[in-house]
Amino acid sequence: MLEVPQDIIDTILDELDQDKSTLSACSLVSKSFGLPCQKHLYKKIQIILFQPPNKEHDRIEQLRDILKVNPFITAQVKHLVLRLPEARAGRLLLTLEMLPRVSILTVHPIHNFMLTSPWDSFSQELRRDILGFMRSPQVIDLSIHFFHEFPTNLLATCPQLKSISFYYISSPKAMHALDVTLPADEMTGRRGQLDCLRLYATDPIPILQYLSTPMASLDVSHLRKLTAKWYLNEIAQFQAVSEPFAKCLETLSLSILDPFIPWDAGNIFVVEHMAQKPTQMTHLRSLELKFGFHTGYSLKWLHEFLRTSLPAMNALTTISLEFYWSGAARNWEEIDQSLWEALQTPSVARSHIDLKWKNWRQEPMLETPPLDLQLMKKHLPRLVTRTGVSVTVKPRILFIIS
Repeated sequence: MLEVPQDIIDTILDELDQDKSTLSACSLVSKSFGLPCQKHLYKKIQIILFQPPNKEHDRIEQLRDILKVNPFITAQVKHLVLRLPEARAGRLLLTLEMLPRVSILTVHPIHNFMLTSPWDSFSQELRRDILGFMRSPQVIDLSIHFFHEFPTNLLATCPQLKSISFYYISSPKAMHALDVTLPADEMTGRRGQLDCLRLYATDPIPILQYLSTPMASLDVSHLRKLTAKWYLNEIAQFQAVSEPFAKCLETLSLSILDPFIPWDAGNIFVVEHMAQKPTQMTHLRSLELKFGFHTGYSLKWLHEFLRTSLPAMNALTTISLEFYWSGAARNWEEIDQSLWEALQTPSVARSHIDLKWKNWRQEPMLETPPLDLQLMKKHLPRLVTRTGVSVTVKPRILFIIS
């Protein structure tokens, strides 16, 4: 029988990383296939918790038995996904000793999209088990999804975290300001350095305010990546809470929403931003802004942000701007003029601009024109004269002006 070099086998199996059924079949070929397949199959495991008796509960017990007797498989598990039912569930059955190499923890309830589950609806034992995993020294990446009244001050007990992602999380009203008297770490007193913070449909203000205090267990003064959503009338608060890490930030992704306010009031918010003399983001490399349906105030703010928050000599290489498609000529003209004025700022003279349209689609019945360079020249005559511009209709890049 022809022997295939192990590195070739590993390369082939790496390409099948997401194809679990094929990996399962390949694991039966020989020992040279079996061990690499197990590394891929057990790298990420998902546990769905239900009250026994049910098939999912039986599967968890089978997995527990496998982990107890096979240390090789135990060492391969890097990402643990916990899916919690709305009904009260039992304990995890799995312990930290069984999964000593888990570095990524994802927790979310089982329900339809956009619905949140009360954190207190789960048993105290289950919540204690989850907190145990959150506090594991090996867990550095935490994602929490779709929980109502999730006690975000639990972060005070997780100084080892490097990345936190919250999706549709709300804090209890009594804890909304977050208790800043909690010790950094009851056992060691150490303070961790948070590297990445992603907040999707989650109020960022109380979390950032807490993490910016000296008593927080996670220090954000060296934060490099931030994703959040802000209303323009909260932009002054954004400026204040971002002060501790502004000089270290390398990637900033903001969803900017225009409030329904008079134009004069919108100008006041921009003036407030200018008056604060923000700390300049000297290390910012990537700026991503997602706009809502209304862009008037947001584009005006963008102009001032580029002028005041970036030094003339900076590291910014890419500015990504995402808009909703609109057939209104007035909206195109507003975007073209406002962006052209903003991009005249010397601090972004060498930055590449990626314009994205989120929901554009060609509908023959409505005679929607194809989104191409000719359409851009018609609706965005100023922007297409700038070098270093690309236009993307997700997920395809249509053209690049170089």
